[in-house]
Amino acid sequence: MTQRHCHQGSGWTLLSLLPLLLLLGAAPPAPPTKEAATPPHACCAAAPPTASRNALPETSLYRMQSVWQDQNGHEMHLSDLAGEVRVVAMIFTHCQYACPRILQQLRELEQSTMTARPGFVLISFDSARDDPATLKAYARAQGLDPAHWTLLHGQPEDVRALSVVLDVPYQKDAAGNFSHASVISVLDSEGRVMQQMRELGGDLDPCREAILTAGTH
Repeated sequence: MTQRHCHQGSGWTLLSLLPLLLLLGAAPPAPPTKEAATPPHACCAAAPPTASRNALPETSLYRMQSVWQDQNGHEMHLSDLAGEVRVVAMIFTHCQYACPRILQQLRELEQSTMTARPGFVLISFDSARDDPATLKAYARAQGLDPAHWTLLHGQPEDVRALSVVLDVPYQKDAAGNFSHASVISVLDSEGRVMQQMRELGGDLDPCREAILTAGTH
């Protein structure tokens, strides 16, 4: 019997680790500086307060308190992604095999779910090389519409924590490249995993159905 590789998020046990990761990852805020007092750009306004994040479901990825940078260099929390269905994958821009195929499948999902208009999020494994400028150049080279595609750079410990919650194992080699699982995750508007495809080139239909169903709610 053929194994099915797109899994429903509702039965995913690793999400039970999220409250613990939140507790372990919590840190006191840094003292304010003159630079921090500068008003943020309109598109990267201050992240929702902790109380707002705590109002999200316990299994929401958006409860994580890590700080990321998008391809424009704007700081953001994962909770800034709340409010619409998101399709998430972890990649790195120097990848020559799996990541281009992951991107191809994301494009297929984008084309077949135009009526739902989900947002797409690419999170880099490569904190050293995939800075915001590199991610922006990659997005431009791939023709990714910035209105619907967000590319994120994070600190190594935050990338690792998110990979654990999404169950995307990876390992960095001596050349600075990464061997990694190929996983596409569909999140609902509150950051809960609805579906995952866990096989490169696998069946996209269950993930597509999850996007379209969530988009009608």
